[in-house]
Amino acid sequence: MRAVGSALLLLLVIETVLNGCLVGRFTRTALLRMEEMTSLEAPLIQIFGDSVSDSGINERVIAGALGYSAAEFINFSIPGTTAYCAYPLLKRQIEAGRVPQVVILAYNDRSYTIPLVPKYLGRVGSWSELTEAVRFGVPLETMLSSLACRVSFTLRYREELNAIARTGEGWDYFDPGLNQPTARAARYSALPVEPPSRRPPAVPRQINSEFHRHLFRRSPETTASLGAFFDLAKRHGVHVYLLRMPKTEKAEELHDKNGFNKECVEFLDELVQKHGASWLLRRPATLPPECFVDAVHLDAKAAFDLSLEISRLLRGAPRAPANLSQ
Repeated sequence: MRAVGSALLLLLVIETVLNGCLVGRFTRTALLRMEEMTSLEAPLIQIFGDSVSDSGINERVIAGALGYSAAEFINFSIPGTTAYCAYPLLKRQIEAGRVPQVVILAYNDRSYTIPLVPKYLGRVGSWSELTEAVRFGVPLETMLSSLACRVSFTLRYREELNAIARTGEGWDYFDPGLNQPTARAARYSALPVEPPSRRPPAVPRQINSEFHRHLFRRSPETTASLGAFFDLAKRHGVHVYLLRMPKTEKAEELHDKNGFNKECVEFLDELVQKHGASWLLRRPATLPPECFVDAVHLDAKAAFDLSLEISRLLRGAPRAPANLSQ
């Protein structure tokens, strides 16, 4: 028994040390973006999304095309988040006195069906957001997992740690020297303002079709959280646009065959009709694999082209800020 007690004490010490010393890449990035949302002046137009829209939408191109300053159009997409997170993020902004005129929801389609609640609540969520999750119908098992992730380093980062255990690689995910997130001003200035050239990859891209074989399943907690998001936006005069991100030809083909696209668009159409939102891009272009760096993320050239298209769409969008037409 003494040996067991000693082992448990050692584990507790290790957990405490790791909790105090190591922070993962997602956590660092999300915390910085959330700090910027609540400290910078509210933009006229902002984007909420995930990693696909973070790297796939060039805000500098859009701002330049529409005559906006860097402070008036901001891409607040956070890699690793899903559509479930739109409500807590907007609520944090509004509580800090930052109320945008327009929010563009630009999550990739999968982000509407996979909530990833423990990842958000267990790593960067507040205690009030935990209690609100109960109101959104988050299952008890998920709530307990989120609570466990808040107190335990190994549970919080179990996916990353499992990958490290399998491959022996990946500790750089926790390296603060390699994973310091870039502040907004530096991110903005690094974006290309001229069409970048497309460089063929050193190794031919292999687009994993298994990634796209998931069916679209409505998430009750995401639906409830999005309902709260739209209600909050409406109360504060914020208009919401929906934008679907482009997919590879293979993904589009698979999603047409298995009904994913049909179910996803029906779900988003219902949100638009119920909450008075507007479509900005309902049927994005299908792109060849050379336009992507992996299964879902656009390369810089495709992101540039998409951003020009978004600029054109915003000029003619209903309820757009007045100076778009100037």
